[in-house]
Amino acid sequence: MCMLGIGVVDWIAIGIYLAFTIGAGIYAARKVKDTTDFFMAGRRFGKPFMIFFAFGAGTSGNDAVGVSAKTYTNGLSGIWYQWLWLFCTPFYWLIAPVMRRMRCLTTGDYFEARYSGSVAALYTVVGVTQLTVNIGLIQLGAGSMIEGISNGAIQREWAIVAMTIMFVAYGVAGGLAAAIITDFIQGILTVILSFMLIPFALDAVGGFKGLHEGIQDESMFSLVAPGEINMFWIFMLGFNSLIGIVTQPHIMGVCAAGKTEMDGRVGFATGNLIKRLCTVAWTIVGLCAIVMYMDKDVADNFGDFAYGQAAADLLPQVSAGLIGLFLAALIASVMSSCDAFMISSSGLFTQNLYKRFIKQDESESHYVWVGRIAALAIVLCGVSFAFVVDDVPSGLMLFFKLQGLMGAAFWLGLFWRRTTIAGAWAATLAAFIVLVATGSAVFHTWATGVVTINEPTTLSTMAKSNNYDLDDLLTRNEGLTADSDLEEKSKVTVADPVLPENMILNGKFRDSWQILSYLIAGFSIGIIVSLLTKRLPDSQLDKVYRALRTPVNEDEPNHAEPFIIPEGIEVPEPRKLINHPDLEIPMPTAVGMGGFVGIWAIVVLLIGFVFWMATWGT
Repeated sequence: MCMLGIGVVDWIAIGIYLAFTIGAGIYAARKVKDTTDFFMAGRRFGKPFMIFFAFGAGTSGNDAVGVSAKTYTNGLSGIWYQWLWLFCTPFYWLIAPVMRRMRCLTTGDYFEARYSGSVAALYTVVGVTQLTVNIGLIQLGAGSMIEGISNGAIQREWAIVAMTIMFVAYGVAGGLAAAIITDFIQGILTVILSFMLIPFALDAVGGFKGLHEGIQDESMFSLVAPGEINMFWIFMLGFNSLIGIVTQPHIMGVCAAGKTEMDGRVGFATGNLIKRLCTVAWTIVGLCAIVMYMDKDVADNFGDFAYGQAAADLLPQVSAGLIGLFLAALIASVMSSCDAFMISSSGLFTQNLYKRFIKQDESESHYVWVGRIAALAIVLCGVSFAFVVDDVPSGLMLFFKLQGLMGAAFWLGLFWRRTTIAGAWAATLAAFIVLVATGSAVFHTWATGVVTINEPTTLSTMAKSNNYDLDDLLTRNEGLTADSDLEEKSKVTVADPVLPENMILNGKFRDSWQILSYLIAGFSIGIIVSLLTKRLPDSQLDKVYRALRTPVNEDEPNHAEPFIIPEGIEVPEPRKLINHPDLEIPMPTAVGMGGFVGIWAIVVLLIGFVFWMATWGT
């Protein structure tokens, strides 16, 4: 017996999971007394919870969909759509204690203390936009998977609405504590989601030998592809991720909701290493999907549905209830990410806009309710984005680009005392202007000499309406005639490219070069404007840097204000890597470097394992 394409036993499994999450939200809501409880969970969690919070907040079904979709079209190199964070992971061990020592509720508090309320407000706008986009992408990916699992009986739009109601219900009630408690179970379920399909998918295609026999193009088994995902793409996306990871609003909670700095270190680094391992599993399923659906008539965007379709085709053959377990794990992965993003975004709005500029002296319960209302509004915006974005991989690329916009302001302010308020604004605006300009159709046409058709037309009509010489177009575009039909998104060469060939892909400025352009603009303009404008008072800067070099004690109370060191705690003397009055780069510690080197070793082993795995079955 089935309902909406899913068996009764499967619905029972889903119901049990939902009952647990709602109960967790009600339990956590009883403990919410103030904004520290709601936005930072009272900073009371240890390593196991912090590991699965970092893993759950950073991992969702959307990631599995994005990686498997890109693998379905590009092969093994599609793994880099999540492994672009791989080279950042060792730095997480160093970043976590820095965020914890800020003693902040939100990353916006850092920008306010280091610069001013105006920069914090700017960050709030950028940060909320980032996570709104990400919430929409996660919902889109999960909705696509559910549509695939149900064989189209549940349309992804309705799946998105249903999942939104679920995670809003407990997240708005219990705040970050509810997110962390549920993420512990949700993280385990997400690991199950990642690996449960592998044995059945490999069996369906004849193992790794069957993969190589079915996929004749051996470049599909290369970690580095000659087209889109080349070495420069991997380097630039990875570098941009390191620049931007600290400006993702939920990272403050991921690093600072634990009792100690070590809880943050272990949670942030280990949780993300688990995700890197799960990415390998998503890639294997994407490769299997190529063979499984090679001879079937599928839609152009089938990659978005491949993971869910594979689950629908394989799991019912094994046992009743497995689809339910798969769906529960999928819903868990969505809820574990979206709840963290929702609470972080609402915290930004409440602390750095509402409390700063609208209502300054209200009760703690008032601000908690404002946070709840803001959370709901942000989620509605995210869901709206899910309904307009074309597909998961293109949406992911937009998110990758947005995350680095305030990276220059963060890192320059962290390490260079000379960075000013005007410099932070200029760096962000310069990066934004370059990002928008280099992403425009006008720039793409100028840079590549190629026009992308927006609506169906003919070559002669297109030439006439845009004042192009028809004979010149016929010469440049072999195989086309004056009456050739041009479909939407087809490309026509209209001029010689201005930029070198290695900077162009499919008639557009490469994403990797676009990212390099806006990062250079942001950092260089930020430095120049800071040098030309009045520096901030030493008293303001000293407050920030004194806190950053003062470790957080295990019994340190909750912090009434950001960057305030409790009485009785001694502030260490500065130990700088470079002895310059304007530089604040701390000397590495044994604990910091030991973990940093150890995680690099794990990164190398992971890459080596995937290289080796690509040879299995040959």
